Amino acid sequence: MRSIIALLIFFTALLSAGRYATAKEGNYLLQKPKHVSDDQLRERAIERYIIPWNADEAYFREAVEQENSIAVWMMLGRKEKLELVTGMIARYAQNNVTIKRPPGFYVDAMNAVLYQCMEGEPFEENTRGYIRILFDTTAILYGDFDNGTDKVEMVRKLLGEDQFEEYKQIFRDTYEALRKEEKTGKPH
Repeated sequence: MRSIIALLIFFTALLSAGRYATAKEGNYLLQKPKHVSDDQLRERAIERYIIPWNADEAYFREAVEQENSIAVWMMLGRKEKLELVTGMIARYAQNNVTIKRPPGFYVDAMNAVLYQCMEGEPFEENTRGYIRILFDTTAILYGDFDNGTDKVEMVRKLLGEDQFEEYKQIFRDTYEALRKEEKTGKPH
């Protein structure tokens, strides 16, 4: 049942195209976040009152209806998250966008960023379509969003000049591979 609902979220998330994660999430991605399990993420979400400790199927359906993709993501298990990301990758492929990294890479990166966003300060929920936005941002920063546009320029545009300089240091290997791809025309 949840995998069907997850696919519904996927189609809803596509409606918010053209936006990317905020600078806060971009900073967390620039820190190359550590692995966070689905259970750790769910527990943190409960601690931060983002989802109730007794969330059930009715709460899940309500979150889906309200297009609260963050709450839904935090309640999904690994299998459903993998299905959701696989669906996003397939949808992009239909629109001539290539994403080569495996779905598990994105599930792990997105879990870690959401977990870090919940540390310390109040968590601002940008809920509608947010998971797709975080997915896009992650793919762009890792040079894995190939729509024919220069990937280095895509990252620069996403981050702005100051954060782009930081990106070049932290993601040195990715940046160098993208520069090489830019010069040779061959993917990294």
